[in-house]
Amino acid sequence: MSLNNIRNTLVQHKVFFIFGLVIVVLLTIVIAQQIIRFSKPSYTPPASSQQPVIGGKLDTSDPQVQQSKNFLDIIKPKLPHDETLTTSTGTKVSYTAFTKTPDQYDLYVAIRGVDFTIPKEDPKLAQTVRDFRDTADSLYSFLASNGVNPSAIYIVWADNLPNQKVAESWLNVSGEFPKVIKQDGKYIFEKSK
Repeated sequence: MSLNNIRNTLVQHKVFFIFGLVIVVLLTIVIAQQIIRFSKPSYTPPASSQQPVIGGKLDTSDPQVQQSKNFLDIIKPKLPHDETLTTSTGTKVSYTAFTKTPDQYDLYVAIRGVDFTIPKEDPKLAQTVRDFRDTADSLYSFLASNGVNPSAIYIVWADNLPNQKVAESWLNVSGEFPKVIKQDGKYIFEKSK
């Protein structure tokens, strides 16, 4: 085949060539998005509800407690941090991240738009869990972009221990609270395969 023949073939089939090129570009974009989605860092902060205690008080000599304090010292100049986001479910959620004096070991987060007291049988539970996870991801992004490892600090998500334990149970995908998916216009927990 000569170059003229190749050129004539391309001219005759230019619509197919352009269509094929568009498909290749779209596939490249989809694959790149999937790679980004799966390469997103996953953080697991230590449970504030299980901080080490000695004699009824926080064990401030514990290495994890000291690590939390050290990272909080880095982020303190940028606190309080207020943010409003629209979660992947379309819900508007606001939060404020702050520290309390004299507590040097915990990051507190006041969330508006997520109800930790929602009953397990409520049909909106899965959506609420997804909203909370999206809010946590937003906070983690803020912390990481400012040199703080979210997996190294104690984060207090709620104003009382029962709600804090609920928040900690919702944070990561688990058997009790699996991945949240949208099905038939509703948010549900994905069934195990």
